[in-house]
Formats: sequence, C-alpha cells, structure tokens
Amino acid sequence: MSDEIFQDMARQMRPSDPTRQALFQALAQEGPANSAPNGSPDVARRRIKRPKRARILGLPRRLVTPLAATVAAAAMVSVALLPAVPWANQALRGDQDGSALGGRTAPAREATVTAAGYDQVYQAVETIFWHNGVYGKVNGLRDIATGLFSGDWLQGQVMPEYSAMSQADSTTVGSVAADAYTATNTQVEGIDEGDVVKTDGQLIFAAAEQYVTILRAAGADTEVVSKIDVADIFTAMSQDDDLTSPDSVAYSQVIDLLIYDNVLVVLIASSQYGYGIVDHESDVTEDDLLAGTAAGDQTVTLIYDVSQPTTPRHLTTLAQSGYYTTSRLLDGTLYVVTNHSLWDIGRIDPAKPGSYVPCVADPDGTEPIPVDDISLLPDPASPSYAVATATDLKTGQRIGQEAILGGAETVYLTASNLYLAGTRWVDPEDWDQATADPEVPQAVAAVSSTKTDLVRISLDDADLSVSAQTTVDGRLLNQFSLDEFEGYLRLVTTSDSWVADETGVALSEPFARLEILNPSLVQVGSIDQLVTNESVQAVRFIGQTGYVVTFRQVDPLFAIDLKDPTTPRVLSALKIPGFSTYLHPWGEGLLLGLGQSATDDGAITGLKLSMFDISDPAAVSEVASLALEGLDHSSALNDHHAILVDQPNNLIGFGGGSWETMANDYWVYSYGPDGFEISASLPGPELDYEYSWYGETIRGIRIGDDLYVCSSNETRVYSIGLFDTLTTLEY
Repeated sequence: MSDEIFQDMARQMRPSDPTRQALFQALAQEGPANSAPNGSPDVARRRIKRPKRARILGLPRRLVTPLAATVAAAAMVSVALLPAVPWANQALRGDQDGSALGGRTAPAREATVTAAGYDQVYQAVETIFWHNGVYGKVNGLRDIATGLFSGDWLQGQVMPEYSAMSQADSTTVGSVAADAYTATNTQVEGIDEGDVVKTDGQLIFAAAEQYVTILRAAGADTEVVSKIDVADIFTAMSQDDDLTSPDSVAYSQVIDLLIYDNVLVVLIASSQYGYGIVDHESDVTEDDLLAGTAAGDQTVTLIYDVSQPTTPRHLTTLAQSGYYTTSRLLDGTLYVVTNHSLWDIGRIDPAKPGSYVPCVADPDGTEPIPVDDISLLPDPASPSYAVATATDLKTGQRIGQEAILGGAETVYLTASNLYLAGTRWVDPEDWDQATADPEVPQAVAAVSSTKTDLVRISLDDADLSVSAQTTVDGRLLNQFSLDEFEGYLRLVTTSDSWVADETGVALSEPFARLEILNPSLVQVGSIDQLVTNESVQAVRFIGQTGYVVTFRQVDPLFAIDLKDPTTPRVLSALKIPGFSTYLHPWGEGLLLGLGQSATDDGAITGLKLSMFDISDPAAVSEVASLALEGLDHSSALNDHHAILVDQPNNLIGFGGGSWETMANDYWVYSYGPDGFEISASLPGPELDYEYSWYGETIRGIRIGDDLYVCSSNETRVYSIGLFDTLTTLEY
C-alpha cells in the first residue's frame, strides 16, 4: 500500500472532534483540569523560508493510556503498525493507579509521524511532563510574573527597525591583515565563535556586565574611544521601564561578542527574576528561584554599526527564547543557539502556542516559531528546546530558524551543516531490558547510562532544515568530540558499562568509544571500546587522524587512523602521568597539550604543558613537558577561547592562578629546542569585592608587536619580548 492510503485510513478512523471533546471532558472529571483539548490555532506569520512540515524524528516510546484505549477500536489499524512499546504496561514507575501523577493517567501521543499544526507539539510537550511525573506539581507559581517560557516578555517589546550602514560609513575603518593579530581561538578555520573579547586588528571590544568597551589598539597610545550600555536599548524596547530598571527583577548581561567588517554583534543573556539579583522586596522567593520556575530566559542580539567607533550606532535588535548556548559566524551569517526550557505545565495553554513553543522577535513583531520549523526528537528527556537561528548581518534580517524539542548542549558548525547534540540518561526501562533481574548480582556489558541525541541541520544558504537524526551511546565531552571530514561525521563519547558487585549494587565503569557516521547519520565504522575504565578528557581531529586523551591514573593519548571510515584503527597509545584537557596543532608534526599533571597513582598536582611529536601517528611521543608550579587552575582547561596559541610568534598564553594565593594572573610561555620556557607572569586585574577571583575572564590578544591582556574592568598593554608595561586602561 502507498503512504497515501495509510494516511487516508488514519483520517477516517480518527474520532470526530465532538467525540474527542467528550473524551477530554470525561477525563477532566476524573482529575485536574489540565487536560484541555489539544487543538490550538495556527498563528499567522511572515514566511522566511520554504514550507516544511513538523517532524517527529523517529517514533516515540510512550505509555499506552486509558484515553488511547478508549479510541483504540477506531485506531486499531494505525496502532498495529507501530513498533512494540517496551514499557506500555508500566505506570511511570509509580503506583499502578497513577498516583505518581496525582491520580491521573498519562495521555498518549497520536500515532502519526507528521503534524499539520501546533496540537501535535503540545501533545509531545504534555507527554514529556507526564513521563517525568511532574504534571501539576509546580503550577502553583503560575501567577508569579510572566516569564519568557510563555513568550509574553518578548511580545511586550518593540524591536527597532534595521538602519543600514551607508557606503561611506562602511569604509571608515580599514582592514588589517589576518596574520597581524590573533583572533579568537576557534575549532573550525573560517568559522568565528562568540567570545567576551574580540578584535579586528585595530579595535578591541571587551564585554563586562551590561557594557561593551571599545578601545583603539595603538600600543602605548591605546585609548578607550566609547562605551555601549545595553541597558539603554532595553529601556527603549520595553513598554514598562520598570522591567529593565537596575532595581527591578529584570537582568541583562552581555555574554558574547562577534565582529564582522564594521558590524558589531552583542549577544545578551536576559532573565526575569534572574537568580542572585532579585529585588528582595518582590513577591519572588528564594524557594521560587531555586525551583527554577520563576526564571524566564531570552537571548537578545543587538547589532551595531561601528564604522565610527567613537559613536557606535545601534542598527537593530533580534531576540529568541532560551538561555544562550553559543554562537557562530560564517560568511556574514550569524548563527545563535539557545536552550528554551518549560518548567511549569500549569503555565501552558494549548490555545496559545507561545506558552509551549519558543518565540522569536524582530522589528516586524514577535511570534512563536512556526510549526513547520519545529522538530520532535523521538524520546526527549525534558521539555526543552534547542533553538537555532540564522541572521544575515548585511541586512539585519533573520533568514532561518529551527527548534528541536529535546534540547541540546553541544554545538558544532561546519561550512554546510549545524550539528546539535543533547545528552540524556537512559530510561530505567532500558536497564530492565538489559538485566533479567536487577536484584541479582551480574555483569551487564556495554549498557550506557547516557545516550546522545544528534541532529544534523543543513545550512542550505542559512535556510535551516533538519536533514538527519540519530542516537548514539554515551556522552560527548565538548564540541571537539565532533568532526566532519569528507562527508563523514567522526565522534568520540564516554559510555558506561554497568557491573553489579557481590551485593547487587550497580557500579559504573566508563569506557571511550569512537563512531563514524555517514551523511544520514548511520554508523559505517566504530571502535566500540577504545579503552576501558577511563573517561575521555580531550579530543582533536586532524585530517585523517584522530587524537583522544583518556584518564584514570595515567594519560593515554591515542592516535587513530581514520583513512577508511569503515575500519578505524588505533595506531598508537602513549601513556604518561597526568592528562591533557585541550589539544592544539603546533606547526607541522607537533601537538600542544594543556592539562593536569598527576602522580603515577593519579593524584592531580597542578597544571601541565605537553608537546607531542605526531609526525608518525604510529609512534607518538611526548618530546617536552612542563609542570606549571604554583598554577592550580585555569579557565583554559575547559574553555578553548581562554587560551592564546600563536605558533608563528611562539606565544602560548592563558590566565591562571593558585588556590592558596587566590591570584588569577596571565601567564605567557614559549616553546623551543629546549622545551617550554616561561616568558612572563603578568599581574591579573584588581577585582572589586563583588567579583569571584576564579570567575574572572582574562583574554590575551596579540596585535603587531604588542600583547593586550583584557579583563572585565581593564586592559593592560605589554611589549612582546621584554613584556614591559606600555599602558593600563581601566573602564
């Protein structure tokens, strides 16, 4: 039979609207009135891309409920076509009468793969809440001030129209050769990443709290030329000035910057009732904040013309629901990814898509993301969305958007694809399937406690469109765990094998694994257990070779041959004390590592620099190492933006300090025939008492022959070589 026949059968067997209304009314009489009909109106919108239909990326595994049983006779053929649901006869690990859900039974998802409206999205969201057993538990806070998860805050703002730069303005600031300065350390060549400090070789842009300071880089003559206060924009956007008052519960902070030609992008994390800055005389209590139900998050994109840096001109404002995850800049197109969570089903109205669907805003208004731009993961662990948008910085227009119900915390962008990955715990049902009796001591081989949902979104001229989806075992370390090469996606995860001890207690033993997927995200090759009882600490792919660091007591650095995607193989495994958490190519045949030094027993003793000879991947060796005495911590261990790697000028720089002295200075090293040498220890910023020393952000930038060390409240300029202080500017 054709798909059209099955679709026609499904339509004929679907209960009529009056029948469905009666069923919902009957259900409402048995429990709380949160089970309103799911039909919700489509929202008119300005189309920005070709039509698509909402997708369910695979078939869901959800409970069969009394409601589903009621209509089973009418939908018998459709239900028969579904795969077996492994936990159809279980009651969400609660009492069989549904007491875990307040006396109600969970609604079932309809047996369809595509949806024509928001109703299917609502059903998916409702089912997640039911599955998590939290339906109605937190809806007592629904009357607390409106949060962004309902979309109302965005809808209360007026986004200024885009004011394009004139041709004369666009040439005011000249360009500087790329090798004359160091840009942000990024993963993919040609793709920029947002960071708190940016430069174009002439200007430096430094973000701190609600400000962006613009400096003209000129060595000893460096000067602050202007300062942007984003609170001014928020006051103009809001219909209620109190919403953005410093004394109110609204909070906005510049979190990242990007620069493209003479266009400055300022990315802002905004929250209503942001934790830690609440007006304590308001009705919002600490318990509300800790519960996470009073936090309405949005990410705002401000675009400025900085061709006249002394008077930066605001061009337009865009916004999207969710807390900021990351951003990318590729060929003049800005990609912003956020995570939008739904905390309280009591705030969700099936008749208002903006209450359960992320919203976007631009000068034309605010709207829920249209249903044809929403994809549903087959088994999302939480009611959260990954929201990706694409904006043309030449016009200030949003040109693409996509929302994935299921969320994502890892983002990887190539010239043609955007990958979103989200980790979730394996359902208890999977444990039951893997063990005949969980109470009986036994080993359970290769049952990962985490899985990663992976989505490939085709850029297609920034017209974002989901092209493939899969689920892999284990969890990614970070974006460097993903790499696309010649059409294949290589990835490294840490999985867990569960072993029951003699008492029956399950113990987790981590192991590293590598997979290679084709463009459809189907596995074509793998190394199922790269090493046992060790977790992944660092990954770097360089062409046809992958380098993976794992750790338990010593640091195995694996070199993996990836020439044939179907048969990856380990070429060598170098074991040394300690481990690297970041790997960076250093010229031809060398690999730089920054990480932790450790004893032979695995006790961490401080920071460490390593240089590996990878000229022969089958015989990798450590040719130099330096234990960094007095350094216990550095943000560069976990944030690659925080490290300066300038191999042509022999500079390695990052902020770091000691737990004892509470210092956070900037350290500069070089590498030569005799190994690593310290070039300078430069004093860190003097912090106000309000700041935490370990949370201070420090960035180093080389422009010409000078090193600029930037923090939230000052920039210090040094001459490279002697590292004499040329000037210090506070702001």
